Amino acid sequence: MQDSRYLKHDQGLSRREFLSRAGRTGLAAGVGFSLEGLLSSCATVEVAEKDAVVYPELAGKKIQPPKNGCLVGLHRYNFSHDTGRIIDYYQQILGNKPAFFGLCCDIDFSYFPQTEMAGLVSRGVIPNVFPDYKKPLEDIARGSYDADLTTVAKEATKYGNQHGGFFYTPMRHPNGRPYPWFGNPNGFKKAWNHLWQIFQDNGANEYTTWIWEVATNEGYCGAADPASIYYPDDEKVDWIGFTGYSRAMSNCTRDKSYNQLITAAYHEMRRTHPDKPIMQAEFGTTQGSDQPRWVQSAYKTIKSLPGMKAALYWDNPGAALNDNLYLSKESYEVLKEILKDPYWITAKSN
Repeated sequence: MQDSRYLKHDQGLSRREFLSRAGRTGLAAGVGFSLEGLLSSCATVEVAEKDAVVYPELAGKKIQPPKNGCLVGLHRYNFSHDTGRIIDYYQQILGNKPAFFGLCCDIDFSYFPQTEMAGLVSRGVIPNVFPDYKKPLEDIARGSYDADLTTVAKEATKYGNQHGGFFYTPMRHPNGRPYPWFGNPNGFKKAWNHLWQIFQDNGANEYTTWIWEVATNEGYCGAADPASIYYPDDEKVDWIGFTGYSRAMSNCTRDKSYNQLITAAYHEMRRTHPDKPIMQAEFGTTQGSDQPRWVQSAYKTIKSLPGMKAALYWDNPGAALNDNLYLSKESYEVLKEILKDPYWITAKSN
């Protein structure tokens, strides 16, 4: 029996009918796979968007979306502070370095990770900083933390002057639990805009590439707020990012493909914000015999979405749901083969 998460789209079915049928199809226990067969199969739903997408150039020295291809990103929490070591690790097991690397998650409003970022840049890798400003939104907006935030902005400018642009993803997926900014879209926007303005006043926005990362409804058991009500404004958002996990411990996502988690939100953002480059800011699936297939299918789907210009795999423990998102040895082998395709943009060797 085929896994519903990897079925090809039956052209005789509507999308709604296909997803309904796919959701009723289970995975037979103990089904194996060969790496050769896995990588040669067409294992995901084909999407209608086929033309290349070229976004307008961003101002300043921000991270530009590639005209062709997709930037490869990785994050591994237990090596976050020893960034040189983790990049060498990926070089060894994948034969490539990621184009960018996520620095997450306990980065408070008073800290700018200069040392960790410098370790990445020394290996030709772009930093992606995930600061979680877990302070009352109203206090941020009214300026209670301006002294600390100004220091961070000045550090960001100093970094940019030396090394250039970097990704910045503050207060991620505000429209989905469990973060304190959920349920307060006006407060979120005011806090975001205030933070952006401090960076602007201190010259940091020449380099800071702002990613507004939101949750998809499919990935939050249908409980996410509409993302649009949390949107700051076009001037203060450079890229749009999504969160997308298929987790064994989650009843609503454990049987979902990447395609099911992401593509509806992707097409909505392409419609409503056509000039904003899109990033898969977080994605992953629980380690197990099914993981290599899911990974291969996910990257195949991303390649079929020409407006998706960067993708950050969360090679990480899923502590919140007590599951393990680390890539297995078999999944690393799959990813290593995937990255041989020049569509995937990795860091250049020094």
